[in-house]
Amino acid sequence: MIVSNLGNCRALLCTREGVDKALTSDHKAERIENQIIRGGYVAETRILELEEDMEFLALASDGLWDVVSNQEAVDTMLSVLAQAKTPKTFNIVSAAS
Repeated sequence: MIVSNLGNCRALLCTREGVDKALTSDHKAERIENQIIRGGYVAETRILELEEDMEFLALASDGLWDVVSNQEAVDTMLSVLAQAKTPKTFNIVSAAS
């Protein structure tokens, strides 16, 4: 998997154990200006081997990350995934009843 960050966003990897790992760092204005002044590149890229314990990758802008921690995001997404994986049961009512 190749993950690149070119702007105000963060990529967060979550494993089945609920452990999060930020794959990119936030591109804040002051950090970008410092890199440009030194002649560096703003883009950052990571290459990862896919592993069985990788559950999901979360991508969001700083609008989320400014108010939600990595762990809060992981906990919320794990909760949503758990609900989606739970089988739904339906009561079927026949017309003859």
